[in-house]
Amino acid sequence: MYRLSVVVTSIYALYQVSTSIGYKFDFLTHLLGVAQFFEHGLGWALPAFIATLIGFGIDKFKQLVID
Repeated sequence: MYRLSVVVTSIYALYQVSTSIGYKFDFLTHLLGVAQFFEHGLGWALPAFIATLIGFGIDKFKQLVID
């Protein structure tokens, strides 16, 4: 369940680290900037929540198929 949300959050974390040390990624800034609260450093929150819900749904679907 948590793997997908960790991957999504890691993408945002790697972006934040790279921009804080001086690298600029205009395309990635534009792509990640569509998330709400991105300008406040919380752009990862809503995508991580959505990824958690998707992961939860995948886990429940797997349980239904296996059982």
